[in-house]
Amino acid sequence: MISLEHTNIERNGDVYVLWVTLNDPLASKDSGVEMNFVIQENALNDFVISFTVI
Repeated sequence: MISLEHTNIERNGDVYVLWVTLNDPLASKDSGVEMNFVIQENALNDFVISFTVI
């Protein structure tokens, strides 16, 4: 089981940056992993997604 919480989203032209925290609700409070998702919008319903684990 995983919970996902977004903390921020920013747009720069056709690129969106989304900051999220992944948590295991059954584990300790320090189980969160922060991730960034970069989403590039090429056209309508045409996206490229990249992500990194911090």
